[in-house]
Amino acid sequence: GLVDTLISLLHRSDVSQAAADILTSEAVLQDNHSVQDKVAVAILPLMFVVVPDAKSAEVTTAAMVARSYLCQEHPLLKGVQQAWSHLSQSSDVNDVMATANQGLVSHLAGNLATMEPDMRNSMVQKLLKVTSSSTENSVDLSMVVSFILAHLIGQLVQDDQGALCQQALDLVRNRLQLVGPSAGGTPWWKEKGSLDVQAMKFPLAKVQTMPQSLFVHYQKTTYRGLKPDSPQFVPVLLWLANNIIVNLHVPQELSAQQWWSQQTADPSQKAYLSLLVQLFDLLVTFTSGTAADHHIQHWRTLMQNFLKVHLPDTTMLFRFLSMLWVCHTDNSSKTRALVQVRALHMAAVFINNTGEKTVAELLSKESRVLPSLLVTLQHKVPAVREAAVSVLQALLERSDGSTCGEVLAKRLVHAREELIADSNHLSQALHVLFKPLDQPKVPVSKASPGKHKQKAEAKQAVLQAVLDSLLGHVTAEETPCHVKLGLLEALHLVNSQGVLAALLPMLDTLLGKCPQGLTPGEYSTHGLTPDEAAILHHILMRYQVPTVPLLQPSHQALQLFQKAMGIWGKPCDGWESPQTMALKQITKEFFSCLPSPAVRQTLLSTLFDLQVIAPNPHVAKEISHVLKVISLQAEEVAVELKKFTQSAPSTSVRGAKKLRRETLQAKGTQRSATDSEPWRRVTVILEMLQNKKKVRNLQLIVPPLFAILARCLEEEQQTPVEYLKQLVLTCLLNTCERLSPDNKPLPPDVLPGEQFNAEL
Repeated sequence: GLVDTLISLLHRSDVSQAAADILTSEAVLQDNHSVQDKVAVAILPLMFVVVPDAKSAEVTTAAMVARSYLCQEHPLLKGVQQAWSHLSQSSDVNDVMATANQGLVSHLAGNLATMEPDMRNSMVQKLLKVTSSSTENSVDLSMVVSFILAHLIGQLVQDDQGALCQQALDLVRNRLQLVGPSAGGTPWWKEKGSLDVQAMKFPLAKVQTMPQSLFVHYQKTTYRGLKPDSPQFVPVLLWLANNIIVNLHVPQELSAQQWWSQQTADPSQKAYLSLLVQLFDLLVTFTSGTAADHHIQHWRTLMQNFLKVHLPDTTMLFRFLSMLWVCHTDNSSKTRALVQVRALHMAAVFINNTGEKTVAELLSKESRVLPSLLVTLQHKVPAVREAAVSVLQALLERSDGSTCGEVLAKRLVHAREELIADSNHLSQALHVLFKPLDQPKVPVSKASPGKHKQKAEAKQAVLQAVLDSLLGHVTAEETPCHVKLGLLEALHLVNSQGVLAALLPMLDTLLGKCPQGLTPGEYSTHGLTPDEAAILHHILMRYQVPTVPLLQPSHQALQLFQKAMGIWGKPCDGWESPQTMALKQITKEFFSCLPSPAVRQTLLSTLFDLQVIAPNPHVAKEISHVLKVISLQAEEVAVELKKFTQSAPSTSVRGAKKLRRETLQAKGTQRSATDSEPWRRVTVILEMLQNKKKVRNLQLIVPPLFAILARCLEEEQQTPVEYLKQLVLTCLLNTCERLSPDNKPLPPDVLPGEQFNAEL
């Protein structure tokens, strides 16, 4: 259309003024807001003049646009004509242009600040879209938009600031990536008339306006036609980066949070933490290598400002650094391993230059430093693990020996080479460290029993305190899930009744969040996150032989294990159900070591109940496998069989048949009784018994089998119970054959004759 054609002519010097005059007129723009926005963004490059001539065609065009209908009506451009009110008040034309351009930036930012948030965000997006287009002015416009955002972010409250700071940082970072080193060996600022770079200051004060000398430098650099990747633009980019650092609001509520995590933060805190990480990444990149060129000292000044504004004390600093150390386990973070290494190096340098009191706080039970380092020591990149060990080494060297965390640090530093070489070695090191806690009795020396015992008991007490501290971080509500998971992975070889008992409340919470009634293949949107599902798996895996004594009839450990066995809904995509996790723990050794017959009976009964209501063949197969591998006593099976016969006792077959017939007639139903749960349950038990090769004291199941056969004969319709009768007869035959392989009569004390029901 006409508007697009005129916009394309704005970049032709011979017709740009005429095109701008038409585009900004009332005839073209009246009552057409979408076209006004399009023209306002397109015309912006013409309003920034870098030509050092107050009477040039560029100045004439810019002044004309500033007085146009567009700049009187459009919300972004209203009032910009005031920016040109000082053109004749200075003898230095560069200062004149700088004053005009700064005034224009101020007005544009002020107009954006007074807009409603949605309108402001929409307008900024339109400006950013033009900066990324392929027009010849787009690179210059990216700097102009950076100036506007720099002026704007200092005027906004915290909730409105985050996205704009991110956009401003993106523009600065993208431009810095284009910049190469200075050509030749002589810095460009030593040329005559150049900016005095060495005198540049980057104050902590919140300012929006760029220093006049720096803006003049930008104008001269742009007028010379230097490409976007020229190092002459770096001083401007430095100022813009510092502007973001000092104007970025610090959320007050973060100071009360023990753990900083992008995963658990609310949206505004998450945006702030993300910006901190990106700023840190940018600063460490340019303060630790040749990429900084001649400006490395300036970048270090910016790093100092960053620390003073956002991480002013040890607590805040280490909360931030700890967040970086463990961010590889946080799916919401995209931090590079190199940044983690530098964060660890910064921590080591800080520790080496701090006092013993601060180090003692970092090694205390309440500190998050050691738990974070344990997670970091499992990183896949050896350089990260090596840097983590260096932090531990620094802590150890500066420690006064009064904290229990020193024991942990000493053990890990001792295993330095192994930890660097193998990301899986940490669990082995912790297993060795906490092994003395598995010893119930402290050995006593004959030479000095008292001293030896006290020393051993003191060592166990310290180790227990360290382990309790780590478990405390695992179970604490404020600890981020990815850190909990990392600690559980580090401690997966450290298992005991005490460890499992400490994790039970968390297991209860996780099981309560699991979906329980979904069809196979369906997932709940209210289930667990992948990290929570992994934590659930780690806790259920701790149901092993060492922790079996905890499974007492009234103990939470048994109740939660049964609860897990009954949940067949998957907690989230990619993870098996709690039921499958629990069933995999019931091995032959596990079942044999259960602390009492009552607990064995309880779990066996639960397995039969689950088999009856199994939602699909896969679950039924898993339960059948468990029943196949565990060792059973005939007494235990007999108890389950008797539950069927005791549910409806009868005195005789004929009387029972009559009662059954009358009951069915009274109910007026033809539904077979074999469809009910008790009949299906006894069928499951008999099928298991038929395929079970080893059951001790088999003679004890003979009476219950005859009782079941009697119940079958009570049924009016015999066809539905034929399968069950065949199962009973097969089990009786197998029992007799196993008790007497040579078909010889059994002694009366093994199987009395009266246990065979001749009436049947």
